Amino acid sequence: IDKIQDMSVEYGKNLEVTPNIALNGQVSYKWNTINVAKAVCDTCLRLDLTPQQDGYVWLLVTDENGCYKEVKFFIDVIKDYKVFVPTAFSPNNDGVNDYLSIFAKDGIQVAEIKVFDQWGELVYSVDKPEMNQESKGWDGSFYGRPMNTGVFVWVLKAIYPDGSEEILSGETTLIR
Repeated sequence: IDKIQDMSVEYGKNLEVTPNIALNGQVSYKWNTINVAKAVCDTCLRLDLTPQQDGYVWLLVTDENGCYKEVKFFIDVIKDYKVFVPTAFSPNNDGVNDYLSIFAKDGIQVAEIKVFDQWGELVYSVDKPEMNQESKGWDGSFYGRPMNTGVFVWVLKAIYPDGSEEILSGETTLIR
């Protein structure tokens, strides 16, 4: 059995591993994926799983004479959790950057976003905002009236595919 190289996979993506085994006759396989995820079949030649966390995977190969070899390799689960809120927007109804919108990869949710003016007054708040749409978000108004040019602070709560949560914050400039 050849060494299996360590590998990386994005969180939520399926991973298939087929080891290179040069044995004749009856061979049995036993995968140990307990630290990473539950395998679809832990006694098959091909490993098929969706890793939930980083960890080692072991494969025990036994031939018909009871001789065995074990190999292990590491799976690095990449959690590419990025939420993007623009640093500026211009709500002038020209169809370009008219809203303060939130952008994120599929599977990432935003529970809420709040926007505050320079004095700390809440000027915009919404639960479960629509994301990845330039025509959705804060239109730069407060009680239906356009806000003046200025810097605003936003705070949002992101919920990631693995169930973890994070409070993110930043500044955006409203340009008139």
